[in-house]
Amino acid sequence: VSKKALALHNSCLLVDGHNDLPWQFRQKEDMSFLQLDLRKDLPQLHTDIPRLKKGNVGAQLWAAYVPTEATKRKSAVRETLEQIDVIHRMAAAYPETFEFARTSSDIRAIRSRGKIACLIGVEGGHSIDNSLGVLRTFYDLGVRYMTLTHSENTEWADSCTDEPRNHGLSAFGEDVIREMNRLGMMVDISHVSPDTMRHAIRISKAPVIASHSSARAVADHPRNVPDDVLRLVKNQGGVVMVNFYPGFVSPDSAVRWKEQMRVYKLYREKYPKPSDFQTAINQYLAACAQDYTRRFATTDRQITFTLDAGRKFIRVWRTFKGESQRSCHAFINVSHPKFKMGDLLKPETWKAPALNAARGNVLDRTSYRAQWTGPEYL
Repeated sequence: VSKKALALHNSCLLVDGHNDLPWQFRQKEDMSFLQLDLRKDLPQLHTDIPRLKKGNVGAQLWAAYVPTEATKRKSAVRETLEQIDVIHRMAAAYPETFEFARTSSDIRAIRSRGKIACLIGVEGGHSIDNSLGVLRTFYDLGVRYMTLTHSENTEWADSCTDEPRNHGLSAFGEDVIREMNRLGMMVDISHVSPDTMRHAIRISKAPVIASHSSARAVADHPRNVPDDVLRLVKNQGGVVMVNFYPGFVSPDSAVRWKEQMRVYKLYREKYPKPSDFQTAINQYLAACAQDYTRRFATTDRQITFTLDAGRKFIRVWRTFKGESQRSCHAFINVSHPKFKMGDLLKPETWKAPALNAARGNVLDRTSYRAQWTGPEYL
């Protein structure tokens, strides 16, 4: 890597929107970090501390993921809580490197101390088991975004890799979005269908994110974002955090991924026993593991724009006024021509939480409401 490239890289606050390392600890049955020391080079894992430091990662959003099959086992909430616990214990196990962040300002403060800020994203709305109470509990435990679905539909939101049920969100799905807005939990539209993306953006009064998706027009992968949705995200002030895995950025790889998903569904039916299915799918994927590299020619501006998604991510998060104070959320249109970020920081433009909000600009359905007395941005 050239010095110029490194200088561009190091000039940016790099925020990685999605990392599956906590799931790998579960897969390897090492939930207490007795066998795997992240301070060492661990090529068998997605991530280790030497690579995080070499990559100049400033903040890492760790995925609290459990498969959709956990819903069928009636254990999705418990398993997700265990993954959240793993993330907290992992951050505590390496205090010289990691520090847990609960607000956007924490990220910059932690980075100034030379550490990597750790945050949590729940990957899949199945993890809340149709309960807003569980959603609120996850927030209190440090979860700062939730991906609305994973590979299968929830009862209230459609996945991009399942047959449409609601053609977007159900009425309860809209309530989930509103409650996430109220809490200060970011809405993640990765994994959801395009209709769900559009519906979520229409309902959300705060910008949305896509934590690990790319452009559908570049690579026709169902998990990528169509052009019209990219424009909606931009207009709302959100951010799409690009997934550089070949299937998401290479057209040929996206075609191969579709074929793999066809085989995946076929094998699900052919091998009902989980161990037999896993053996068969592993053998198939091993046979397909070839030609997964693609080079891109980029300009300095393109590189900086891509790496600088971290600052955009913090900007999205900061649109939640009082993000760690659940009772003090209102939602302001930051795209309004008269909007000034400084107005959000003036305490005189906020009154104490009140049951009756002025001018109808409070959008949650609970008794916890904030009263904005600054300029009209809505």
